[in-house]
Amino acid sequence: LAALVDDRRADVLRDTAGLARGDVVDDDGRPVPDAPYRGNRRLYYWRHLDTEPAVPFEARIVFQDEHLLVACKPHFLPVTPSGPYVNECLLYRLRRQTGNPDLVPVNRLDRETSGLVIVAKNERAGKILGKQVLRREIAKEYVAICWGTVDQDNGVIDQPIAVNTQGTVYTKRIIHEAGKPSVTEFAV
Repeated sequence: LAALVDDRRADVLRDTAGLARGDVVDDDGRPVPDAPYRGNRRLYYWRHLDTEPAVPFEARIVFQDEHLLVACKPHFLPVTPSGPYVNECLLYRLRRQTGNPDLVPVNRLDRETSGLVIVAKNERAGKILGKQVLRREIAKEYVAICWGTVDQDNGVIDQPIAVNTQGTVYTKRIIHEAGKPSVTEFAV
């Protein structure tokens, strides 16, 4: 299996203790033995952490209906499991709070960012909302705290942005000629 995935994930499949513990499962939740991979099969790896940083801030649900909910995510809480965070993420907290294991976030915010996250309550809603996000039919607005002097009250920044590979925050974006096209309207 490890030969079929990129280097970032290959270490997961070399975790023979994890395979023996049953941490790699199929769609039905059945443990996958250390055997040759069969095509068109989805596998899930459950990570175990000895310690996980606690995020002391709480999310709150600000809207919900039968298809979706909108949660106000606090800063420093990741939306989904990543890095040293597995259970301390918005998704797992909401699943525990609502009792709905089918919740899927539709949009994401960086761990350091607070704001609204749309969460689908079922697969059908997730597909519909996901397509709306891809087609940019859901508007997003960000509020930022900045320092320095702004010469104008509003404007448009039309510059390519890329991930800052030199920074301490992986997802921080910078203006860079090799980046993707980006247009940002701003008002002070």
